[in-house]
Amino acid sequence: MWEWLEVLIVLVLGFLMGICLLIGSWIVWGRPAAEARALRKKFVSLGAVEGKRLPEIEYVVGRPKSWSTIGANRYSYSWHTQKYDVILIFNGEICEGISEETWV
Repeated sequence: MWEWLEVLIVLVLGFLMGICLLIGSWIVWGRPAAEARALRKKFVSLGAVEGKRLPEIEYVVGRPKSWSTIGANRYSYSWHTQKYDVILIFNGEICEGISEETWV
């Protein structure tokens, strides 16, 4: 009787560990990839970004994660996830184009 109970406990613990491994692997590999695909899909839906204003772009893809000044009235805005980065260059509020796009 006790032997069957021990076997049952080991099987249940093994099952729970398997579930934890599946969830952990999704968190490590699946979720970042899904976030990257979602952000890239938003940028693709914009079409050509040249000539678009910053508020138009933010409306579709959200606020940038970071920005920096690169000259007189010129700015670099960055949107990124763990696996996808996009950097756009702006003159004032008007986008001049994509400076860098990286898919990891």
